[in-house]
Amino acid sequence: MMGAVVIAVCTRDRPVSLGRCLASLAELKLSSSLSLKLLIVDNGVSLEGSTGILDGMKSRLAGLSPELLHEPRPGIPIARNRALDFARASNADAVIFLDDDQTVSPDWALTLCRVQEEEACDAVKCEVRWIFERPQKFEEFFDRPSGKVEPTRRPYSSYVVPTNGVLIARRLWGEWGLRFNENFPLTGGTDIEFFARAWRRGARLVYTSETFATEFCDAAKQTVPWLMRRSFRAGNTEALMRVRGRSRIEYFGRGIFWTLYYALAAIPHLLRPTISFRYVLKATKGFGLVVGSLGFRWNEYRNVVGR
Repeated sequence: MMGAVVIAVCTRDRPVSLGRCLASLAELKLSSSLSLKLLIVDNGVSLEGSTGILDGMKSRLAGLSPELLHEPRPGIPIARNRALDFARASNADAVIFLDDDQTVSPDWALTLCRVQEEEACDAVKCEVRWIFERPQKFEEFFDRPSGKVEPTRRPYSSYVVPTNGVLIARRLWGEWGLRFNENFPLTGGTDIEFFARAWRRGARLVYTSETFATEFCDAAKQTVPWLMRRSFRAGNTEALMRVRGRSRIEYFGRGIFWTLYYALAAIPHLLRPTISFRYVLKATKGFGLVVGSLGFRWNEYRNVVGR
């Protein structure tokens, strides 16, 4: 049974999002049998912005005993590893990662912990629901909940687990010593690569819609260039990190096939923009696979998107 859990929020230059995130965490339900501790890892140049936000909410967050750390080395995997180090030093049983542009339901943390205990699994990923700054603008290109009325719970059939609302039990980062790959600080994709390594070692990963996190989609993400950059980055990082364990030659060949096949597949659907654009995004991912297989790196996270 869990005794202590660290809720880790890694942030960088998004004060509006962070304030919204912390306000929701202040409403979390607590339990006398479980210690929840909030850790904020600021990956910006200084702590000034985060300090001001936290100081204004300390009384509301008192039940979570919040702590703020500065990780000046840029890169989300570095910030996440700082959170893992903190959890290890605190003798925590699990870390729950939440993005700074997300908010949560009051039962979020306790439900993730309950599911982990009932499933005896190594990670639990919650459902993510979206709020769009520009309603009906490219909403169909973001992952959406299934829409099922009854809550569902299922084991993952692959390792594609993002960290936007995921509990990671101590076995992965404690006993197994898994860490996020700091060799790719600004590319993105290191969460998928982390769970790929866990998956290959036999980790049990579970998804649940019994609770959820809500993610705010900034208008800057609801654009054709951003969506294409996201697809390119997905292919680029997969090939760079060789997430699936394939050789660079295999990634190169697969990328060439995807680029040509899906580019051609888009042509007959030019009068149906949504369908055509889906094929364009797949072709763009294919080009990312090609570029990544050749060793070229796209550091998408050099710039912060959002506020």
